[in-house]
Amino acid sequence: MVAIAPGLPKRDLRTNPFIQAALVAVILTSLSYLAAVALGWIAPGSLNGMEILAGGLNYVATFLCIKQKRSYALVGVVGSAAWSYVFFSQGLIASGAVNLYLVLTLIYGYWRWGKDGSTRPVRYLQLKWAPVYLGATGLIYLGAVWLTQSLGGSFVFWDAAILVLTILAQLLQDQKIILAWVVWTLVNIVGVILYFNSGIYFALMQQLVFGLANIWGWIEWRKTMNTEKSI
Repeated sequence: MVAIAPGLPKRDLRTNPFIQAALVAVILTSLSYLAAVALGWIAPGSLNGMEILAGGLNYVATFLCIKQKRSYALVGVVGSAAWSYVFFSQGLIASGAVNLYLVLTLIYGYWRWGKDGSTRPVRYLQLKWAPVYLGATGLIYLGAVWLTQSLGGSFVFWDAAILVLTILAQLLQDQKIILAWVVWTLVNIVGVILYFNSGIYFALMQQLVFGLANIWGWIEWRKTMNTEKSI
């Protein structure tokens, strides 16, 4: 039986988002591993410990992000650093670089969101900004393809797509723009293709789970959003 700290009601343990996030991470990490083994993608006991750490922390971060707890960013910093190590070791230069980028932007996002009690409202993206985002995304993609090819990276076009879409998604998320969940879904679709071909199957399973989590994230953010269509 789990001991309850004095003065902490049982219902607080059941509703505490941090405890919920930890439980979700343990369950989803285990299921992702077991599913990959069952499909014959990885051999039992062969999974890289850094992948488990990165995957588990990203599950925690995603859950807290959906709940609009800005501490998600601090958890994400460690998770992104761990994934960066994994991707660089597999020759996925753009994926490794974008996770280093996430380390920095998550710190910015932690400040940008503000305290949980007075956090930024969820907003729509103003249409006038759409050409700016699309243009910048296209230019960054071309630059990422060139740089990844120059450095001898693997799966260049898919890897560069992960980089540019992640940059866009995190930028929108830092501003609490609900469109971020749509862009994250694009990241997950590309991620499934890339990580299957590169043999990082645990990351692939996580991309599938995140694709479903994005639907939940959209719904939860939509419930609280400000109807003003602005940044």
